[in-house]
Amino acid sequence: MPKSKKPRKAHKEKPIALPIHFSQEKIEQIESMFSNVETSILFKLREGKCDLNEMRSARDIFNITLFSMTRRQKGFKDYPLEEISEQIIQAGIDNSRVIARAKKLGRVVCTGDELGSILDTLEACVRFCREQLEQCPVTFSLEVNAAKLMTNTHEGRITVTKKSIDWVYNQALSITHMRPETQEKLFSELTAQARQMTVSQIVPL
Repeated sequence: MPKSKKPRKAHKEKPIALPIHFSQEKIEQIESMFSNVETSILFKLREGKCDLNEMRSARDIFNITLFSMTRRQKGFKDYPLEEISEQIIQAGIDNSRVIARAKKLGRVVCTGDELGSILDTLEACVRFCREQLEQCPVTFSLEVNAAKLMTNTHEGRITVTKKSIDWVYNQALSITHMRPETQEKLFSELTAQARQMTVSQIVPL
């Protein structure tokens, strides 16, 4: 006599929960950040009408681009990474000087060299970021969060190592999957931890 088979359980559809960083709202927020930088800085800086927060936004774009390129070096074999990184770092240094000067003067003032360095590099970085947001939105959204976490340590000046990049990326991953109401608190805690991880040799990011 054949063995009786257990009846198969009725199939039940399970809802799929997309991670927060992959939501359309998140993608639109990042795109809005790029648009704001273009309209506020690329057009206003030449006329001396930018404010301190706008220059900090430019710093964020430099950091995000450099973080993404550094973390995924193998994916950018066709890019002259060393040359591009040097250009971004120099633009970041120039931007930091402008920020420091603005804190003293109460307004944003650039030299001719600083203006050219910041604007040319910023335009290329925004173009790169838009490409990454379109091609790999999940990964790039996480890199945006990670770069912001890194920027929050030592006013944007930290020691950049493979270990520190991997660490902040993993922390960004954990933050991104959490509920919005808990993200801000954890972000502050992780920023404090990241500051403790830095060493005496500080380099601009």
